[in-house]
Amino acid sequence: MRYLKLYGRYLTQQLKASMADRGDFLLGFFTLLLYQGLTVAFMGVIFLNVPEIRGWRFAEVLFMLGFFHVTTGLFYMHFAWTLWFAERYILERQLDVLLSRPLNPYFQVLAEGLGSGVQEVFSILLGAVLMAVAAALLEVPWTLWGVAQLVVGALLGTIILGGSLRRWRL
Repeated sequence: MRYLKLYGRYLTQQLKASMADRGDFLLGFFTLLLYQGLTVAFMGVIFLNVPEIRGWRFAEVLFMLGFFHVTTGLFYMHFAWTLWFAERYILERQLDVLLSRPLNPYFQVLAEGLGSGVQEVFSILLGAVLMAVAAALLEVPWTLWGVAQLVVGALLGTIILGGSLRRWRL
């Protein structure tokens, strides 16, 4: 429970730090919305002219796009720190700072990596909105079992992406 509270505090601090420059924060947020809006608009134009592509309808592809954003947002939020670990903690000699604190070093690296992953919170929320809109268009009946499968699928997708990270770096 202690680490969960600390994780929340790290996230709060990273949000405060990223919102310190409001212009940069708002520009990043609106850029994300514009980018995703253009993606959905592009898909909409395609599906207006072609109602199905190999049996896939617009709402189904929109649901997959939302699920993709949730999964990759979770991945970047929790695993992207591995991309700059060596540079930050070894080359810049910050590893001893982690080891001298009375916290688990792995937890500290994860929590400090939230700074670059704060923007992914918006990506995750946007993905959830896209999935909700697509589910409404598809008239999907939401059940507890279906939501549990969706959550487990997103977590497993995140873990699979995190596990394949080593292969990407070779």
